[in-house]
Parts: sequence; structure tokens; C-alpha cells
Amino acid sequence: MPKIKLPRKIRDLEKEANAGSGDAAWDLYVHYRNGTGGVEKNDELERHWLERGAELGDLDAQEIFGLSHAQAGDYGPAREWFLKAAAQGATLAEYNLGLFYDYGLGVEENKSTAAEFFLKAAKKGHDRAQCEFGYILYSERNDYEGAMKWYQKAAAQGYAQAEYNIGILYFYGVGVERDEAKAREWFERAAARGLELAQERLPGWDTSTTPYPETSSMDVVSSFYIRTEKRLVVKAAAGDAQAISSLKQFREVKRNSLLYVLELSGLNLSDDVVEHFISGPLADHDARDPYHHIGLCFLHGRCGLEKNLRMAKDTFKASVIEFPDNPAVEEELVKLRACVTCGKTDVRWGCKLCRGVRYCDKRCQQRDWNRGDPPHKETCARVVHMFPPGFFAALREKVAKKNEEASA
Repeated sequence: MPKIKLPRKIRDLEKEANAGSGDAAWDLYVHYRNGTGGVEKNDELERHWLERGAELGDLDAQEIFGLSHAQAGDYGPAREWFLKAAAQGATLAEYNLGLFYDYGLGVEENKSTAAEFFLKAAKKGHDRAQCEFGYILYSERNDYEGAMKWYQKAAAQGYAQAEYNIGILYFYGVGVERDEAKAREWFERAAARGLELAQERLPGWDTSTTPYPETSSMDVVSSFYIRTEKRLVVKAAAGDAQAISSLKQFREVKRNSLLYVLELSGLNLSDDVVEHFISGPLADHDARDPYHHIGLCFLHGRCGLEKNLRMAKDTFKASVIEFPDNPAVEEELVKLRACVTCGKTDVRWGCKLCRGVRYCDKRCQQRDWNRGDPPHKETCARVVHMFPPGFFAALREKVAKKNEEASA
């Protein structure tokens, strides 16, 4: 195979990198990552020059190489590279080291050391480090005024978690005079930025109830399904025996829920697909229960499940019955019952091949079939998998009976 001649710019950078230039190695990493400078994207060469740049002392390379190890769960090597970068004053590395010591990732948990690294990054304006340092002041040292100071610095940069935490301090009157109006104002700010904790707090605002407890940015509330799994994965990877046991139980419930859905619908999935769903990369969405999660995966084609609107709709309906008071699922069902072409709600005309989409009339259906984004003729499953007739009525009856017995 003939040797490909590289562009002069790339050859010159290679000479500099081989002579010990970390900057040149970093530039080569960027070119092979993005396919620029006259070369094509190349994962192998991308990693080679990233590692070489880190070895030569390039600060950016050390941070990114450390992150690549952390994302793979190799916390020991990740910590070593972060330490090298932090020694040069790298803010992101300092923040990540704070997380490692705070949660015991690849190292023994040490809140004092975590606070030291968070403070270094916080002083340089890192919003998440400011919030994390504030949380340690709040939770470990009972320094509520200090916590408020750092939350405000992060909130001034638009960090939603800090805004929510300020709302908590005002709601309870911790370090400040109790002020429900200000608490709501801060919750609304955080909710407007998409923070689920705040969004869940605001509907039906009732000051007689207790808000979700204050959390740091890596903490979770148990009612959030995916967030709970993410936390268990992190702690299990760090060797936490309780987390390992809990994660095993969590995924067993996850498996049984999917297998139950498959049994009801008659949909066949290979063992590999099922395993990918159970223990593969976690979805980038929030779900409140197993059916909500499965429905979102079918809706968007995530976690190894192919996009199937009918399956999404049926699992959402099951979620509404078994786990009520979840507006996110209700909203998804409203969308699935609307015309996919013009958006008119609660329409009855639908695709007879997949029964997964609805239309106002034949005209909207023909438009979506031929000119949708993408055209439905290219995405239609053409095979109907759905829950059996009478299932939802029986499920409602079962849940109602269970609630009656619980209240008796």
C-alpha cells in the first residue's frame, strides 16, 4: 500500500512534537480529531498525539487525557493526569480532583482535600466549583453565610444548581431571613434554565410542604430514575459495596420491566440488545420510573431500542396508571396524540401500518408520508406491536384496588 504524503504543515508539526513540543502534539491531536489541516479524522492518531501532548506537559492535553480515563472509569490514571495539570494551575483539573476526593473516585473520600481543590477552581471563577465549595461549607461546616456567598457567585454566572440552592436557603431561613417569595423567585430562575429539581418543585406551589433537599451538582433525588442509576454507577465504580449491591437490584428491576413490556407487546429483541439496554451507556434524559424510561427510549431510539412510537405510547400509558402525577409523561402522550404534520391535538386519523402516528386527515397523512422530516414511508415500522386489548383497564383496576387496600 503506497505511503500517503502528509501536508507540509502536519509534517512540520510532527517534527516539532517529536523534538519535544507539547504545543505541536496538541495541534496534531486537534487536527486528527476534527479532520482539519489536510488530514482525515483518525481516532488512533488522535489518541496517540493527545497522550504524547500530555506526556510533554501540555496542560490542555493533560486535562483532556485525564477526562478520557475518567469517562472510561479508570479513575487512578485520570487522577494522576489531573494532578499534573492542576500543578500548572488548570482550573478544570482542580474541579475534577475536587469531585474525586468528594466522592472517593479512585482515592479515599476526603472532604477537606475536596474543599481545597474546589476552592482553588472557585477562586478562578469556575461556577460548578463555586457551587460545590458552597455545598461543602453548608453540609460539612454549617457555614451557611459562606455557602450563600459562593452560591451567589455561581448563580451570577447563570448556574442553575446554585440558584436552586439559594432558594433552599431562603425557604428554610438558613443563613438568611426566611423569605418564601425569594425562595420561589430563585426556584423559578433555576427552573427556567431547565433544572428538573426546580421544575418539579414549582407546580402547585405549597409552602407547607418541604422542597427536595439541597444537593450538590453530582447528587440525586431518588425519585429521578436515571439520576439514581448514574449515582449508583459512579459509586459502584469506586468500589462502594452498598452501591454495587443496589445497582444490581436496580438493574434487575430494569430488566424485568423491559421483559414485561416485550411479553405484552410480542416485540422480539435479541439478548445483546436487552443487555445493552440494561447495562450499556445511560440515556441523556430524565425519567421518573421504569416505564417512563422505556417509553423515552422507544420514542427517541435510545439505549439500543429502535424508535417505535406505538411502543412509546403504550409504555407511557402504563406509566401514567402505575406512577401518576408525572406531568412529563402526560405531555409526551399529548404530543403523540397530536397530528404530526400540523400539530392539531387529540386527532383520530392514524397510520394503519404502525399505529404510531396520528393525523388530522388524509392530506396531512400523505404530506407526512412523502415529505415529512424524515418522510414517514422511510421510518414506518409497518409491524404493529402493542399491549393486548383490555390491559390498561385491568391495570387501572389493579392499581385502584392496591390504593384502597393501602388506605384501609
